[in-house]
Order: sequence, then structure tokens, then C-alpha cells
Amino acid sequence: MYNLVYKNQLFFLFLIILFLIHSVFKYRQNHILEAESSKSKEVISQVRCSFASQSTSSIKIIKSGRRYSIELPAKRCINYAVGDTVQLFYNKKYDYYYLPGLLYLYKQRVVYCLIGIGLLLLPWKFFNLKFFKIF
Repeated sequence: MYNLVYKNQLFFLFLIILFLIHSVFKYRQNHILEAESSKSKEVISQVRCSFASQSTSSIKIIKSGRRYSIELPAKRCINYAVGDTVQLFYNKKYDYYYLPGLLYLYKQRVVYCLIGIGLLLLPWKFFNLKFFKIF
């Protein structure tokens, strides 16, 4: 099997598995948090909206002298301004705030990771040698 895959496939497979573990962890934590926790109203201290695909948008709040950053999609970011109040869930165990209604993002990330893992498990070296060799 090792002769049928490229070395970089194994590297990317490792990275995608790490991303999958992180996405599943965040999905489970936030799913439990939405089911068992109550919302708290917090005042937004900073808004950072980015429409570039490589960077994330976030809002920041200050609670008990600590600054918390809450990631959110750019489409929802434009709805918030500094000084607005927002309802958030707080995870006491891992000390972070979570904006409700974003579980679908983690589901999408898990699905994309599984698709990527499926594609990376294919023996691409074999396909290239078998079907695309130069005559």
C-alpha cells in the first residue's frame, strides 16, 4: 500500500485527521453547551469583519478583565456593532464563549474532512502510473 501513495498524501492525511479531531471536539462541546447551558448577554467591545476567504471574522467581549474572541461567519458579522449586546453561551470547562446557532459550521467541517480523507486514501500513484503514463 505504501508504494501506491505519494509521501505528501500521508502528510495531508495527518493534517486533515487533526482538523477532523478538532472539528468533532468543537461540535460535541458546543452541542452539549447549547443543550444544557443558558445564554448570557454580553456587550461587544470590538468587531472584526473580514470578507477574505483565508481569514475569519470575530467579535470580542470583555468579561471580568479578560478579552474573549468569538468566531462567526462574515455574513453574520455585519449585523453587529461595538456596544451592541449579544446572547452567548459560556463553556466553563474550557473558558470560552460560543455564539449559538453555528453548529452547522462544525458539521460542514466534519463532512469536508471525511471527504478529504476519502480522497487521500485513494492510491493516486497507482492511478497515475496505470492511466496517465506517457507512451
